[in-house]
Order: sequence, then C-alpha cells, then structure tokens
Amino acid sequence: MRVLICLFFCFSLFWQIGSIISNFFDLYSLLPLKTYTGQYFSFGYPQNWKASGSSDSISIEPHFALLSFPEPEDYLFNDIYIVTQPATSSSAPSAGAEEQRAWEQRIPHYKSVTMPQTVTMGGTSWIQLAATYELVSKDSPTLPIEEVVLSTIHKTKDGSYLSYLMVFSTTPTIFDRMYQQVLQRIFHSFAFQ
Repeated sequence: MRVLICLFFCFSLFWQIGSIISNFFDLYSLLPLKTYTGQYFSFGYPQNWKASGSSDSISIEPHFALLSFPEPEDYLFNDIYIVTQPATSSSAPSAGAEEQRAWEQRIPHYKSVTMPQTVTMGGTSWIQLAATYELVSKDSPTLPIEEVVLSTIHKTKDGSYLSYLMVFSTTPTIFDRMYQQVLQRIFHSFAFQ
C-alpha cells in the first residue's frame, strides 16, 4: 500500500512540474512582442526578454543583438544573438557552417542534429544548422546544450551586402518547444530594412 501511495505521490508531483513548465512555454506564445531594431534589420521578441547590445556598447562585433530570457530554474543557459558583418554578393552564407566546423573541433560531444536545411526570414532564405554539445566548466557541472545557427547574406538599401548570423542556444529538454513557440514568432517578425 505504501508503494502505491508513493507512486501516486511521485506521479502527481511529476505531472504538476510538467504542467508548470508547459504553462510557462504557453505564456510565450501569448505575450505581445517588443521590437528590436538593429542596422538594416528588426524583429519581435517576447516582452519579458531582455535585449542588449548596439554598435556603441558591444565590442565583439559592430552590429550585435543579444537576447536573454527568463526560464524555469532548471534551465541555466538560454540566449539568442545576431551578428552582422560586411559581405560580397558572391559570398555564400556560410558563416553558420564555418562556426559549426570550428565548434566540432573544440567542444566535447558535439553532434549535428537533423533539421530543415533552410528557413525563410524577412523574405530571404537562411541556411539552418543544428547541434547538441556539452558546456564544460571547472567551476560548475557539465551543461547539455542544443543550438541552431542560421546564416544568410542580404543586400541593404544602400547597395552593400551584409552577412547575418543568428544563433539560438538552450538546453535540449526545452529546445523543441522554444523553437516552435518562440523562434517561429521571431522568424515571422524578422524584417530587413
């Protein structure tokens, strides 16, 4: 009898945790979007996310957008970033593939994940690559990550070409749900200016 009560209690607890996480993600699909505007692009993101970065405050790249978003306490690592840099009309949008090759050599347990090879954002086709890997730190436990890298080249209104690289990373346990409920909204709102 005690075993049955214990099993019932455990099942109830797991169901409630699953329900809390499910409601957390459903919230993202209902939140109105705020707009981030970078040089030659803009996109919407859920209003409870935080955006930072500009040509003035980020020294990594001249045009950089970084979003971090709240999540259940179990998930420690979540971010989206966009980097733009000059390109030529003959350049292939290969920045994502180059990043993926470099990471394959440096990151433990890096493994490609099958996804559609392209996605359309802002009326332009983007190459899409995905992978799983582990972040290893001597100060904290190993953290499994799933990531999608999107890249394209777009001609701006002034006639120059820019290479765009968008990276979304989170834990594998929530990746599919975030991709469907949040990234799809970002993809649909993304616009070149």
